Amino acid sequence: MADRTASVTGAVVGLAALVIAVVTLVRTSGSSGGGSRVRTGRGGIAAGGNVTGNAIGNRSKVVASPTAPGAAPASDQAANVRAGRNSIAAVGDVRDNALGDDSERR
Repeated sequence: MADRTASVTGAVVGLAALVIAVVTLVRTSGSSGGGSRVRTGRGGIAAGGNVTGNAIGNRSKVVASPTAPGAAPASDQAANVRAGRNSIAAVGDVRDNALGDDSERR
């Protein structure tokens, strides 16, 4: 049980680091006038691209192979994304995820 908890905690911390990197990157590129703006409330997760194949929550897991990606969004359009408190938002696809405690994606 401790190994699973550590794995989930590591995944959540890694995802949080990814979100911070994406937010920093988007804010830096967005300062020139164009580009996307990605923001999040407390406990929220926001991404400037796709959020796919993640297990977010205690004891959550993704056990199936990923599905084929959908059509790519137009890259020439700016997007403003805001994830509110304890929510998830993305500019691209949000698929193949296990979201919430004890959830599983098969």
